[in-house]
Amino acid sequence: VGIERIAMIKYEIDDIRHFYNNDLRFLKQFKEEC
Repeated sequence: VGIERIAMIKYEIDDIRHFYNNDLRFLKQFKEEC
């Protein structure tokens, strides 16, 4: 199981292609805050 699949389960993402579109609006919502 790849890291993308684990993130899909954790964040309830329905389509793995979201990770590979490089859409910053999508990716920024997973930014960890320190």
